[in-house]
Amino acid sequence: MKQLTGPDLSGLKVLELGCASGVFSKEMTSMGARVTGVDLSEKLLSIARSENPDSRFILADASSLPLKRSAFDLVAASLLMHYFKDLRPFFSEAARVLKKNGAFVFSFHHPVHEIMELKNGKKFVPGNYFDHREYSWKMLGRTIPSFHHTFEEITTGLNDCGFVLEKLLEPQPDQLGEKINPKAFEMTSEFPVFAAIRARLSG
Repeated sequence: MKQLTGPDLSGLKVLELGCASGVFSKEMTSMGARVTGVDLSEKLLSIARSENPDSRFILADASSLPLKRSAFDLVAASLLMHYFKDLRPFFSEAARVLKKNGAFVFSFHHPVHEIMELKNGKKFVPGNYFDHREYSWKMLGRTIPSFHHTFEEITTGLNDCGFVLEKLLEPQPDQLGEKINPKAFEMTSEFPVFAAIRARLSG
């Protein structure tokens, strides 16, 4: 995400969608941004407010924001997109609150990783890439539903909402990961787990 936002956000009004406890909000504030964060969890927002006293945090849905049109220079959303079955409300709201030529930076589960299936408990192989299915994964004892989207669907959705794609990243694991989890390192060295996009709202 920081590779796509750039290191200097001095004076920029930034909206973070799905800000959770405000970790990335704090990063962007340290880079000079004036941050507003949005999330659906009041518990996480209370942590974000205590950790970021100079920022504003709002309980709201990213697909229906109680914010003015053309109010922000940058919209950021880390690992949020795949929770939306329909991408249009997510993308169109980001476009609505951005100023002309504003940037939209977001990361998401890589579409290829979403369809990887473990065969015989040994090797991950790709499933049906064009199956727009719901899938789930577990974190902290909770089962979390997500939705698979192809790159064509993502880029078409962005274009239809007025965005021009500027950059796409498919990060590879750091070499230190081989010592921490060799099996995961092997898999993520062959198939990307995450992706991130920087798009600009055309004037």
